[in-house]
Amino acid sequence: MATVMDIARPGIGLYTPAEAAMYTRLRLETFNRWFFDSDRGQPVLEPELPNASPRGVSFRELIEANSVRTLRQHPKGRRVPLQHIRTILNQCKELGIYHPLAQRHTLYVFGTRLILRMGEGQYVGLDPKIDAGQLYHGKIIEPFLNELEFDEHGMAKNWSPLQRGKYRVILDPDRRFGLPIIDPGGILVRALVDAAIGEGDEELAAQSFGIEPDAVRLAIKYTEHLAPAA
Repeated sequence: MATVMDIARPGIGLYTPAEAAMYTRLRLETFNRWFFDSDRGQPVLEPELPNASPRGVSFRELIEANSVRTLRQHPKGRRVPLQHIRTILNQCKELGIYHPLAQRHTLYVFGTRLILRMGEGQYVGLDPKIDAGQLYHGKIIEPFLNELEFDEHGMAKNWSPLQRGKYRVILDPDRRFGLPIIDPGGILVRALVDAAIGEGDEELAAQSFGIEPDAVRLAIKYTEHLAPAA
């Protein structure tokens, strides 16, 4: 049985389910239900490390979970059964499209049906007889996609969920195994928050790392932002 550390290498990212749930602002129960088998049925998303011990997920899976969260929070999207989302993703796999929700994509919903458009204009789940000319009306806006940087193949390569002045929070699987850092500087968010708590002062914490107080304030703001929403 592989361990999560067997794949702890740059470009993959490595998160415990608890970390991934926190960064995607999901309840841990919800995250586990989407990724792992449970008494409530089969998972919606397929983990890259199904047999790893302990359980771990990759950066791409983190982005996929965020996409499903956005869909499920939308007034139209919440009517789409989780099983149907799983069916669409399985159809993608049959077409040779892996981790589609971590790539450039657009989601559309009609009733309880999901349609997925990939960046190159390929549609999955589309019924031309029913959906022709109607896609615009069913479009699901995913604002977080604007926070992603994509590689030349259209796959998400990093995620910047928050910014303050010249500093930004970034989750990059090529840096610190994808854990949130403050850039420029590359300092772990957790380290800055702990320093602020220990020093009892944001400016003193910043001095200890040789950075500006804005970087510490951004780390604190991001940590406060990570409250479960679904």
